[in-house]
Amino acid sequence: MVRFRLHILMAEKGPGRPYRISEIARISGLQANTVSGIYNNKARRIDTATIDTLCEVLECEPGDLFDYSPDLTSHDLRSDHLPSPQA
Repeated sequence: MVRFRLHILMAEKGPGRPYRISEIARISGLQANTVSGIYNNKARRIDTATIDTLCEVLECEPGDLFDYSPDLTSHDLRSDHLPSPQA
């Protein structure tokens, strides 16, 4: 599962305190609801232009905005999702 790390970056990169969602929205020109959705891990998708803007504002790399950890669910364990056995 991919999770956003915007809340962490906003805490680390803020001016002596964590950035507020409204500040990132104002500085970046992004809609506050877009920033909020990413901050709260509610966004289902994110445009590359939004990633670029956040990286520019927060002086980070795209990979800094995301965490990935495999999520094994019953859907993932279906035989058509498993690799073929080696012969």
